Amino acid sequence: MGRWGGTANWHDALNWSNDAIPVAADDVTIPATALSEIAFSATTGSRTIRSLASQEAINFSGGTLTVSTTATSDSPITLSGGSLSGGTYTLTNGAAMTVAGAGGSTLSNLTIGGEIRIPVGAVTLAGTTSFAAARLSGGSTAVRVAP
Repeated sequence: MGRWGGTANWHDALNWSNDAIPVAADDVTIPATALSEIAFSATTGSRTIRSLASQEAINFSGGTLTVSTTATSDSPITLSGGSLSGGTYTLTNGAAMTVAGAGGSTLSNLTIGGEIRIPVGAVTLAGTTSFAAARLSGGSTAVRVAP
């Protein structure tokens, strides 16, 4: 089990309760903290976890997070690059997923329930990505559907 308890970098082992970055068998819990957001960055590549329950904002600026079961968040999720893969995402308590950034982001083989905002930039929908009771809003946006 990976329980958050540190600074803003997802990829720093010291930020996790067992001093190890979560792996495929881990259920990740991120309680509300005083941080503005947790950073999941491009420089560290891909990570796979079993599930995610977050009460803190997370910004994905690159790399890939794969969730094998479920992900819930009552705080904002931002994709400013990189991709999310797998799992069923549920956004609660007014939380939204915002996809923004010139580099584009990818949503692959996942289901999203909640609000998705695409104010600017591009998003690619790949594989079996679907929306369960989702609300999609955008501005100067490109949505691409990959084969």
